[in-house]
Amino acid sequence: LDDALLDHLAALNQADPESDLRDVRVRKAIAYAVDYDTVNQARSAGIARIANGPFPPGAPGYLEDTGYPTYDPDKARQLVEEYEAENGPIEIAYKTTNDQFNLVTAQLYQQFWEDIGIDVTLDQIEQGSFIGLALTGDFEAFGWRNHAGFDPDQQNIWWNSENAVQPGDFGLNFGRIRDDVIDENLDIIRTNPDPEARTQAAEAINRRFAEQVYDIWFEWPIWSIGHSPTVHNVLGGTTESGDPVLDVLGIGGAHQVSQIWIDESGN
Repeated sequence: LDDALLDHLAALNQADPESDLRDVRVRKAIAYAVDYDTVNQARSAGIARIANGPFPPGAPGYLEDTGYPTYDPDKARQLVEEYEAENGPIEIAYKTTNDQFNLVTAQLYQQFWEDIGIDVTLDQIEQGSFIGLALTGDFEAFGWRNHAGFDPDQQNIWWNSENAVQPGDFGLNFGRIRDDVIDENLDIIRTNPDPEARTQAAEAINRRFAEQVYDIWFEWPIWSIGHSPTVHNVLGGTTESGDPVLDVLGIGGAHQVSQIWIDESGN
């Protein structure tokens, strides 16, 4: 669904004072280094929609041009050289699950990043432990799918500074992002009833993510629900007043089971 959020991304930890990723130049470099078209063709058969931020087309906050870095390896190398002249070699540890498909995807990212002069190590983690490491902030960078929903306010728990707890404590702000611009606009989205003001706040968040590159956005995945043609009204329903209920694709949705019906004739 175009108006449902769900992103395939690499989260970057902002809490580790020893990490090169604390510098925005390094974060921008690894974003510029990725050939997103190649990733889409090689890992998603060209089906996925390449992302430029958290909000896909149709969602409040979507922008055709957020300012997010696009593929530019020369620009990436320039930023790496600038940073390394001041700080020494860049080293990044990237975590993924112990799934073979995810490993090959991570190796593709590793190739892009090493091509611009960054030393990358890959760590495969069992799925259950992987989630725990995300919650406790025990990572430098990792691949993830997140941010499902229909309203930007549903992302508050993932991005507000209150949830950017110290590493070791459980927190849903995985990257430990602390950003006054994001906090201010999350507050507008939560408290202001004006749809236009809320949309503008979401757009400001989108631009801030592009400017600071707290996450590497790869794609907006496409989800579907398979069902027999005799089953009707799977994706929605209406309230008692007749208003439509939001469609349900993505994490956190709920089928209106009482309004699903079957026509055995297949009509």
